[in-house]
Amino acid sequence: MGKKKVQDENIDINEYNPYEVDKLSKIPSVIKIIFLKYWAAAAAVFFMVVSNFIVDFSTFDEAEVDNYKLDFVVILLIALGLAVLFIAAICPLVKLMNNRRNPTYKYNIFNLGGLWNLLFYLVYMFIVSFIVYMIYAFTFSAGLRLPNLFSEINYGIDPFTYGIFFIIVDGIFVLLKNLILYIYQRVYYQSHIKKGADVLV
Repeated sequence: MGKKKVQDENIDINEYNPYEVDKLSKIPSVIKIIFLKYWAAAAAVFFMVVSNFIVDFSTFDEAEVDNYKLDFVVILLIALGLAVLFIAAICPLVKLMNNRRNPTYKYNIFNLGGLWNLLFYLVYMFIVSFIVYMIYAFTFSAGLRLPNLFSEINYGIDPFTYGIFFIIVDGIFVLLKNLILYIYQRVYYQSHIKKGADVLV
């Protein structure tokens, strides 16, 4: 049978296969999830801190405001933004990508549901944001100036650099979680095999 063509648009319908795997699906899931997490971290910093959308930090007087309290507010705002983005966007997308051949749940630190998921993510993001914030403080106090894409003078937090630090810290926590689960499953599996062997004897 020859190739059929649409009369008006002159399009070869044989070139379009609805069951063909698209190019985006060929990208490994871990790369997609890392990019999504990077985007979430950068977006949280931008909307919660840089844009002054929630709190206008330019109105604060350094002489009147305790730096530690201001740091706590910044960390809390970033953690809140990250928790909301993860619950609303990242976790559902990771769930959609999960299947038997490609288990993506392991790339999340938590896979709970409902209010508990939000609560645990809020605590977790506060811990990660605190660690990243300390990395910033140590890096800048040590004189290692990282490039800030928003300003050539102000070396404060910028979304792009924060996203890189977040990916590193979150990746370490995810690896530790998966390692602990792996060890627990091995111990649990070995103990049940031993019990089964004892019963048979």
